[in-house]
Amino acid sequence: MAAKPALQPVRWKAPARTARARERTGWEPVAVCGRIHLSGVGPEDVVAGLGEQAGQLFTGVQDGRILAVDLGTRAVRQVGKVEGRPLGLHTLPEGRLFLGSLHEDALLELDVPEK
Repeated sequence: MAAKPALQPVRWKAPARTARARERTGWEPVAVCGRIHLSGVGPEDVVAGLGEQAGQLFTGVQDGRILAVDLGTRAVRQVGKVEGRPLGLHTLPEGRLFLGSLHEDALLELDVPEK
């Protein structure tokens, strides 16, 4: 049996903090975040529209409605409804959404109506 090599532990010492790391506040402004109010509770997934739906976000809310949000105007409209809560959305370029339905235990396809 081979002898174990001798270990020589070395304690790591952190490098000195830079001047920027010692500052308590930052000098770079924080980006302003906006809020889009929805007429529903608990948007779970948000996806960006593709193709003809570009410039829109899609989300599902707790009561089963699928909502589209126009990013230019922030207008919110209902584009579909499922039984139960919609889970997981995916957009396709030709204007369709795929989503999971917890209540129906299925993967559903939704043709999104034009604006």
